Amino acid sequence: MRCHVTIEGSLHSAAISKTSGLLVGYMRSGIAPVETCRGTEGARPSGLDESLPWHLRYDSFAGTLPRITSIKFRVIGASFLLTIFGVSCLYRTTAESPGLVIASLNAEGNVTAVRADETASIPKSSGSVLCPSSGTASGSGTMSVVGAQNGMTVRLI
Repeated sequence: MRCHVTIEGSLHSAAISKTSGLLVGYMRSGIAPVETCRGTEGARPSGLDESLPWHLRYDSFAGTLPRITSIKFRVIGASFLLTIFGVSCLYRTTAESPGLVIASLNAEGNVTAVRADETASIPKSSGSVLCPSSGTASGSGTMSVVGAQNGMTVRLI
């Protein structure tokens, strides 16, 4: 199933320590309008507002210092309910099985794209035996920063 998704969040600070697992922000809303979804006939997705905020934790970076090419974040607590022909399947990211998001950087350190790491498995939290035991997220998009004209820039200090 493919759906357009809009996620809003915030970072706790303009400076982030490169400490794996460090809580750096929250995702405060996730919207996937059903009318934008394509794929599995008879399926309806929904994010669960009661699971918000989702924790955003620093994971790692790629590239060679001082020029890094991406930053990976863990998303903890994201919950998705998929209902297929009346059968409900709940999937939730956890500290043990986090969702992963990668922010790509250009040579100037500007975030150029954000994408889900499709290698991260999101386990089934509850649901029928008819539900797959896990799922994945994939896709990419852009990121905008409220009040900033040039988006987000990452610099090593």
